[in-house]
Amino acid sequence: MDKEKFEKINPELSFKNFFPRFFWFIVNLIKYKTVYFFDANIIVRSSKERQDKRMLKLFTITNRYFLADPVYFEVNRLLDKSFKFNTRRKFKTMSIKLLKERRPESCPLYHNFLLGMHNPAIINSPSFMPELIISQIIKEKNISKEENVIWDKLIGAINKGKNRSLNIFNEATTQEENIIDEAFSKAIKKKRSSIINEDSNYLNDQKSIALALTYALLDKKNVFLVSSDYDLVYSFICVTEHIVQQIIFLHFIGKAISEDPCLKERILKEEKVTLYIKKEEFDKVDNDIRSDVFSRDWKKAGFKFGIKFWHTQQQKYYNHLYLNFDEKTLDMLTHLHGGFNCPFVRNVDYFNWFKLQYFWPPSPSDIKNNVIKIELRKKDNLYRETVPVPWQIHYTKCFYSSAEQGGVIKKNTSFRENNLK
Repeated sequence: MDKEKFEKINPELSFKNFFPRFFWFIVNLIKYKTVYFFDANIIVRSSKERQDKRMLKLFTITNRYFLADPVYFEVNRLLDKSFKFNTRRKFKTMSIKLLKERRPESCPLYHNFLLGMHNPAIINSPSFMPELIISQIIKEKNISKEENVIWDKLIGAINKGKNRSLNIFNEATTQEENIIDEAFSKAIKKKRSSIINEDSNYLNDQKSIALALTYALLDKKNVFLVSSDYDLVYSFICVTEHIVQQIIFLHFIGKAISEDPCLKERILKEEKVTLYIKKEEFDKVDNDIRSDVFSRDWKKAGFKFGIKFWHTQQQKYYNHLYLNFDEKTLDMLTHLHGGFNCPFVRNVDYFNWFKLQYFWPPSPSDIKNNVIKIELRKKDNLYRETVPVPWQIHYTKCFYSSAEQGGVIKKNTSFRENNLK
């Protein structure tokens, strides 16, 4: 995007904002409990890493520590290889199975977030083209020589962007921006390789983030993932952009329905409805929402979801990679099902009754008109009640939960078609 399409977020260190920011910091600390999800690379270390200070420098104001079940299994796998386990912290294990049993509405949320990391198609993201090529691998299509050349050029451009001295505002880059650039470079190459080689551990980071984010939204907690893994940083950025883009689409769809009440009836009668969003209007809303969820200059009640990133070379933590959620947006976010359905979760409201397909890169006519084309259709099944059931039943009757169990979820992609169903 061009520089003029971005607006600078208010400086965090602005003196006039210090006292209101500090006031809301205390309010949010009291109102929303804080929990930490730990990655395996934080709590498991080899004997060669005795000088590593990641546990010594880990300061938290709570003792509520969790391991997502994929991390728990990874920890046990590492321990079997005679690694040393640091036992200074007591951890609880959190399972998506049990969360779905307790809060069935977590199911479509979790799978929507998981898709947003596995293979996101974010229109205004620099990851769009690399992820587009990865989607061809997911669909088991042959990659042409031309596409391999494009991939090499993309990786070259990504590597060139690392360690840049100036950001899009023509200001000196922050360490957090450098971490994101490094994560992009490392993770996108590793993702392609993992998918090609069918790495069994590939989705562990995404599953952990999806579980932690779902838990944060449903239980209204400040949740931080503690990790030294650049892959997790990239996945965090992907799921953030995925959420932002879905909110943007819902904004324009809601506006269209309010202007034409018959639109909803047409969709519910199983008619395919096509809408066009002007790209400049899409970009403006995109910028507004990103500025809100990424801004550190919040002066209102809300909770956070973010990463406490351990920089191995610098031997220190960085805490400024996080999202902000407030009560006004929470209602929408806790019903952000995307294209997913669960037979035990109500989906007849909050725009969860239709499937959305968008087309990007645009066709020649859409380029000429500078629009984004989207198509809306009614979901195959509509459910009017949310029903808690034992996880064994849930995983038998819910298609996506069953697909995750069997590993089929790896075939899912955000690019034009959903290969799962």
